[in-house]
Amino acid sequence: MALNAYIDRLYRLQSWQSSLQLKTNLSDASADLVTPDEMVSFPFKLRQSNYGSYFYSENVESIDRIKDCFGVPRDFGLHVSNSGTAFVTTIGLLLLTLKIKNVVVVGTPYPTWLKIFNLLGINLIYSGNWRLDVQGAPHPCAFLVHSPKFGSSDPLDDGALAAVPAAMRHPHDVVIFDCILEPYFHRIIEMADCLPNSLYLFSPLKLIGLNSHKVTFLSCKGTISEPLFDTVFSMGESLNYSTQCAIQFLAGNRYQQLRDSSIATLASSAELVMSIAVQTNCATNAHAPYLFCKMTVPDIPMHPFLQLEHHFAIYKRTGVVFIPNGFYEWSEAGPMSFRVNLGKRKDILERALPALINDLRSFFAAEENRAAMVDGRKADLRTL
Repeated sequence: MALNAYIDRLYRLQSWQSSLQLKTNLSDASADLVTPDEMVSFPFKLRQSNYGSYFYSENVESIDRIKDCFGVPRDFGLHVSNSGTAFVTTIGLLLLTLKIKNVVVVGTPYPTWLKIFNLLGINLIYSGNWRLDVQGAPHPCAFLVHSPKFGSSDPLDDGALAAVPAAMRHPHDVVIFDCILEPYFHRIIEMADCLPNSLYLFSPLKLIGLNSHKVTFLSCKGTISEPLFDTVFSMGESLNYSTQCAIQFLAGNRYQQLRDSSIATLASSAELVMSIAVQTNCATNAHAPYLFCKMTVPDIPMHPFLQLEHHFAIYKRTGVVFIPNGFYEWSEAGPMSFRVNLGKRKDILERALPALINDLRSFFAAEENRAAMVDGRKADLRTL
């Protein structure tokens, strides 16, 4: 089978890649995003003097416009990076500069946070059920708050968020909000008045499923602003052409149109996923404006599906590739659930979700029968 044909058969429900359908719906709104050919002949609609030169976060002239677009107060610092992963490393180095080596994890973070912090020797403290419980947490410390939660896509509830300011008992405590998407960023930035030292990470183009022009913003407030600037400067990250293009686009007038179109598309897909959940006796938290949702199959457990050989068998039968949330150590218990990208084509969602859910149930029933037969044989041997 040709590679492209093989790839086309994959129903990758969990990946960040969105469908051509979503991109086509957004094409008119995104007309002022620069194509690769235009980058050569007319570099990303920026000043000609930028072409071929280093371009850093502090060189962005439209930074106040970006702040206004996303509700960032003008007195906050705002830095720009080519990727969120680069800023995760920057934040880890900042914490070490501030002599903070303990981080309380609130919510379910993107695994990159855990990997990089472990490599830097930063101690991660987890609380039960991923709620804020910091009894005995050493201070000064940092609080890593991720909303919506990675994997499940649930936003942290008001109770969990409200507990953060009260937990900051030391004047040098820092809170880090990894908001990923703009709507949650707006909600969290409202808490800034209660948080003396705070960092806010968000990637607005993730909302619209646009991955070719990556840009991540890191906003900050408080006495950490100066050491953060020093850390960002020492990293020496020059912004890529595509990142500069994304900044220019976000500072223009077309982003809101693109955002609204994307949310309408995601809302339509969310309705489809909710109807499939009803038809298959499942549960989902599908909702716009988030790109992902969680599908839960309540009558089968998670643990049998954590072996890779089972996934190959499921793919051969259904053509569906998926990632159970149980692959993340915090969610092995409980019913089967997996992540779904609402930016996928509707016809793929209509085919793949019921096929996968039915196969999971059939597989588990067969495993149950097999286990029952083994137990029966053992019982027969004991009676001999």
